[in-house]
Amino acid sequence: MSSQIKYNLLPLVQSISYERLSVYGYQANHLDSQNVAALARYLWNIALSESFYPSIQLCEITLRNQLYAQVAQKFNDLDWLNNSAILVNHRDREDVEAIRLSLLKRNRDASAHRIIPELSFGFWSGLLHKRYEGVLWPWLLKPCFPYLAKRNRTQSYVFQRLNDIRQLRNRIFHHEKIGHLTNLLDIHQEICDVIAWMAPDMLPYLQSIDRFDAVYQQGAGYYEQKLIEKLRGVTNE
Repeated sequence: MSSQIKYNLLPLVQSISYERLSVYGYQANHLDSQNVAALARYLWNIALSESFYPSIQLCEITLRNQLYAQVAQKFNDLDWLNNSAILVNHRDREDVEAIRLSLLKRNRDASAHRIIPELSFGFWSGLLHKRYEGVLWPWLLKPCFPYLAKRNRTQSYVFQRLNDIRQLRNRIFHHEKIGHLTNLLDIHQEICDVIAWMAPDMLPYLQSIDRFDAVYQQGAGYYEQKLIEKLRGVTNE
């Protein structure tokens, strides 16, 4: 039915850009119905990205707090972020130093509790890289992930899951396309699993605000119908 009606899609295309929408199948020579479907895929992508925010945020915050606390306890060093014997990777040390200098430049406190939230998810997940074997791992695997099954309690197993999450997080925060990915259900479950390895009591709170399953099941078709309704309203004004 939508192909029988002409819609003014130009304002949307100008705001979002033709180049970005072309990734979702928008083409100037397509029928309006085809381009409405492309716009709907774009809107669904936004909704999907938003629906990941609660789980990713909770995972990231729990991970960084858990890692910082357990490393500090093991080495009896609250300032371990500035200890090159612990933070053995020079790029990680450079990240910490850049944040410290930025805080000082702004006349801010540059203690650990200020630096921790400024460090990226890539920094924290990177601590599970094999370069930290013999420094942090395997000794801190159980303290950091006390509810992870023993058979899976390895540096490589944890790193791979965190790396999956990091890659998706980066796509989302760079406003990239994720709706085409076939493993979104798996990655969402991985995020929940990682939280459960550290703090299973947090899962009920996450579930109370997590909309991922509902948005995923809606699919782009739901947003196409909503878009058509909105466009018809504008056309009839």
